[in-house]
Amino acid sequence: MGTPLYLAPEIFRGEPASVRTDVYSAGVLLYHLVSASFPHPVKTVDELRRRIDTVPPIHLRDARPDLPATFVRVVSEAIADDPEARYESAGALEQDLLDALDDMQGGQPPIAVAGSRLLGTRLGRIPSIAVLPFVDLSRHKDLDYFAEGISEEITNALTRIPGLRVAARTSAFQFRGRTEDIRRVGDVLNVETVLEGSVRATDGRLRVHAQLSNTTTGFQLWSERFEQPFENVFAVQDEIAEAVVRTLRVQLGADDEVRSAPSNNLEAYTSYLKGRHLWNKRTEPDLLKSLSFFRTALRYDPEYALAQAGLADAYVTLGIYGALPPAEVAPKAQAAAQAALALSSDMPEALTALGCLAAVHDWNWTEAERLFRRAIGVNRNYPTAHHWLALNVLVPLRRFQEAEDELQRALERDPLSRAVTTSMGMAAYYSDRYADAVDGFSRTLELDDAFPLAHAFLAQAYTELGRHDEAVASAEAALRLSGANPEIHAAAAYVYGRAGEQQKAGTLLERLVALAQSRYVSASLLAQAGISVCEVTTTLDRLEQAYEQRAADLAWIAVRPPFSTLRSEPRFRALCERMGLSPRA
Repeated sequence: MGTPLYLAPEIFRGEPASVRTDVYSAGVLLYHLVSASFPHPVKTVDELRRRIDTVPPIHLRDARPDLPATFVRVVSEAIADDPEARYESAGALEQDLLDALDDMQGGQPPIAVAGSRLLGTRLGRIPSIAVLPFVDLSRHKDLDYFAEGISEEITNALTRIPGLRVAARTSAFQFRGRTEDIRRVGDVLNVETVLEGSVRATDGRLRVHAQLSNTTTGFQLWSERFEQPFENVFAVQDEIAEAVVRTLRVQLGADDEVRSAPSNNLEAYTSYLKGRHLWNKRTEPDLLKSLSFFRTALRYDPEYALAQAGLADAYVTLGIYGALPPAEVAPKAQAAAQAALALSSDMPEALTALGCLAAVHDWNWTEAERLFRRAIGVNRNYPTAHHWLALNVLVPLRRFQEAEDELQRALERDPLSRAVTTSMGMAAYYSDRYADAVDGFSRTLELDDAFPLAHAFLAQAYTELGRHDEAVASAEAALRLSGANPEIHAAAAYVYGRAGEQQKAGTLLERLVALAQSRYVSASLLAQAGISVCEVTTTLDRLEQAYEQRAADLAWIAVRPPFSTLRSEPRFRALCERMGLSPRA
């Protein structure tokens, strides 16, 4: 049946073997190569059988504390006791292993293995590209949404090419309207090639110019002009994407045909692009407007899977931001995501939306992780799947090292994302590493000093460090930038209360209570805002009300520092347990 020390636990339990059984054996081989030992170091088969049933395996981090965290995570997932928690295929294991080895090229030494050999040296780098936002050169400058859309569709098409790492839209679009040396763009986005171009429409015809450049030398690799009737926009997108892949094919070693698969209805496609343009702004008014455009796209083309996924994304984001009550957004987001999957069964955007709902609305952590992992398996270049898996599942479950690994993967694909860099600070904050959290939020503010959420969390991290003057200054900056945002108000009230400014904390709490009369405000935010000025019973009542609301922000109740004083309260611990969470002592 196999060499005993390499056999998966299910074999000893008399369960059937599967591909995941072989994945386990490969993981044990990697473990042995770097440690000269085994997860279960025993001398007899009987001892191995008993140990598997009674003793957890020795974690690779304990056997080799010097190993990179990304490599440790790959091996740990490969040798998970539960087959369902392992990689579902050898290809998935291979890709994560290659990514981990690539991480080590960034200044880390290769891994020493038994016999003084080295693991971690790869020949060459994974080919990589960023698609910058195309420039609108039309006379009336009314094609901005379209220029943005064509860039996004080409990006989406390229993400489906195996072996090609594609910079995320949010990072690439940071260069909109800026004139930058192509080599600097490559350094900032960590890519070897950049695609840029321009769009104009004249007399019903679309003219697109695109060029591909090497970011090391600054030289053009390819340049071409495309002209089609405006209604043939889809053909233009496919032509450009296929031309880029042909240029990179020597490096890719792939013959995959690229198809972007938008709607064949121009009105539907145009409405979808406008919806995505607004959704990407991530403000409450723009998110609400994006819903209207996605619905319009579906009226023109009811089988437009991307528009259904856009609708799901918009509802999910409105729910996470606390703009609409969970009872309203969750069913609509669920229906839209399921409709998208009925049309395109492996759409990562829809799977990610469902994963987010399973986490922050249903608190079904196992199902949420399964959906996120499935989305990543379909498209490893989709940073939101890595990002939301980390923040919405792994952090609430206190799997902080795994969360940081996933956030690092998101950051590699989206290095200029304010949301991802802020989430890296949040992961440190929720794991009580407040100095690291300050560093993380400060990095976000270096990218965008007007990002209120980073100011708000920076204020809370300063509070836990006892640096109350700095905390209050950051909280006031967040309030100035955010208007009447309930989450910012709650954070500022907590900061004021901890700084001894009870009157200001009470005033902000009163504003939140008044605001809740006219719009949805999570009861969890009221609990946080009032924790320094209210009785414990009132705070617990509000948290239980948030449970009844299915408030999205309740997902982090077990790790949120403002609630640390409640962790010994039986009602608090019971609430966490009902949600499948484990509060710290």
